[in-house]
Amino acid sequence: MKFQVSFGFFIFLAISVILIPIKWVLCWLIAQFFHELFHIAALKISKYNITSVRIGINGIVINGDFNERIPMIFCALAGPCAGIILFFIFGNRSALGLCGLCQSAFNLLPVFPLDGGRALMILCIRLVGPQFGLKFFCVSELVFLAVGAAAFIYLFAFVSRMYFLFLSVCVYFLLKKLLAKRDGRLYNTNSFY
Repeated sequence: MKFQVSFGFFIFLAISVILIPIKWVLCWLIAQFFHELFHIAALKISKYNITSVRIGINGIVINGDFNERIPMIFCALAGPCAGIILFFIFGNRSALGLCGLCQSAFNLLPVFPLDGGRALMILCIRLVGPQFGLKFFCVSELVFLAVGAAAFIYLFAFVSRMYFLFLSVCVYFLLKKLLAKRDGRLYNTNSFY
């Protein structure tokens, strides 16, 4: 198994330390470590081959020879379970518990390549077949992003200005999906994020 750390990760970390209190950055890193550790443990238990682990500006990416078997749902949901366990161990008064819970909630969104999106895509493919399952997942993902963007625009415009970050993330994923080329590489199932 090859392990890489890109220069972009250190730039992202430096910017985080400048903008965010160090306590929260460390708790985020610890929660992220456990998240990925649970993914790796689930992949090993399911006898998948991990070829490399790369830490970069996009987070931690685990590459390997993965296929869309049912154990992959277990592997996808193992990461968010780590954050939920951290929350139950440390509670809502600790930064580590809150970081774990927030990471888990974000990763369970039904948008690929997030863990919830990966699990939902595999479930759709297994329930209704590869062709219709992938189309159904793609449409449901776009509907979720569009409704999410509309909800955050409403909240941003009428309720509070604090939802701008969430709106930005939702619009980013929506635009990424709408502008992606439909050449079969839209959903790379050989990587975990």
